[in-house]
Amino acid sequence: MSLEKLKPYVDVNDPAALVAYREMGWHLVANLLKTEAEYMAIMTPNDRCIAFPELNAQFKRLGIEPGFCEAPE
Repeated sequence: MSLEKLKPYVDVNDPAALVAYREMGWHLVANLLKTEAEYMAIMTPNDRCIAFPELNAQFKRLGIEPGFCEAPE
């Protein structure tokens, strides 16, 4: 999601451009600079982050792919 949101504003494939970026959506840059493991660690339910299975069920009822918010198996 962060990648798609930032694409119109900055070259998301250029780490230096991302580090220097301070415009709309700049708060998302930190997500793109993380490794996959680091990113998943902040998106996986733990003592600071909780899961909402009911929200996933509602997404499915609405035809929205909820895979982005499911914990890895």
